[in-house]
Amino acid sequence: MEYIIGMDGGGTKTTYAISCADQVSILGEPLEGAGTNPQIVGFQQMAERITLKLEELLQIHQIEKHQITAICGGFAGAGRSDDAEKARQALESKLLANGYHKYVSALIRSDLQIALKGAIPPEREQGMLIISGTGSNAAGLLRNGTMVKSGGWGHLLGDEGSGYAIAAAGLKAVVKAYDKRGPETTLSQLMLQTLGFEKETQLVTYMYQEQRDKSEIATLARLVSEAAENGDEVAAAIIRDAARDLADHVKSLHLQAGEYDAQTIVTTTGSVFKHMTQLRTAFIKELDERQLGIWTQAHGTPVEGALIEAAESVSLEKRR
Repeated sequence: MEYIIGMDGGGTKTTYAISCADQVSILGEPLEGAGTNPQIVGFQQMAERITLKLEELLQIHQIEKHQITAICGGFAGAGRSDDAEKARQALESKLLANGYHKYVSALIRSDLQIALKGAIPPEREQGMLIISGTGSNAAGLLRNGTMVKSGGWGHLLGDEGSGYAIAAAGLKAVVKAYDKRGPETTLSQLMLQTLGFEKETQLVTYMYQEQRDKSEIATLARLVSEAAENGDEVAAAIIRDAARDLADHVKSLHLQAGEYDAQTIVTTTGSVFKHMTQLRTAFIKELDERQLGIWTQAHGTPVEGALIEAAESVSLEKRR
């Protein structure tokens, strides 16, 4: 029996899964390990962490190394071709040194590539994935198997429609209301209570005088969603704007691809889409009104996308 391994590697954690090579279906539960972003831990440490965790994965399933025919990983920090090649060389060297077959296929992809591959149903040749969590970006799969991208510029240059952008817009609405440059909003009380502040001027210290990770600020987006659901028009407008911004990513992919239409499937993932029902509804409405595509649930997870990539490489090798 031949097996394949898929990996979804981020900065803080990596997910590992194993499947039979002839039919992608995760065996047992995925295994989690430390982060493997090569820009953070380095290429050699990345390969070291992976091979150690693969030992554990194979022991759990009582599978021998020679039975592994392909390994595919999608990693944050490996999106550029030169970085992907460095990661591949480091991993292949480590695999050979640890007793894997010399012809095992080691594939390195970006985290966005495997997320897209997992999200699109296998019977579909094309489709899109829109991501909104702390940040935002989007990717589209074309009929020829290539990918187009939009966003991913970070919170200073982009991340429109993200948790960070929604939270920042909420905080701006609070200070505008305080200055009487904008309408009153229940966000003022919600933000101050949540942060433990007595007055709006304390937001200056919160935002500028302390080292604040953008993911921490992004958690305040839930307050904007809560206020919108309770009828606050200022918050509702922020949510509508965010949905429009995310739909603009879809439009961008249309313009880049030149082959999408109103029937193209659009999948979504990330904490914003998962937890903000009002935003998801507004986003789907944008797709419909602008004839950008049909929203559908993501087919699978990023690690499943990595397994599909691995399975396809095995199938291609057998046809040669």
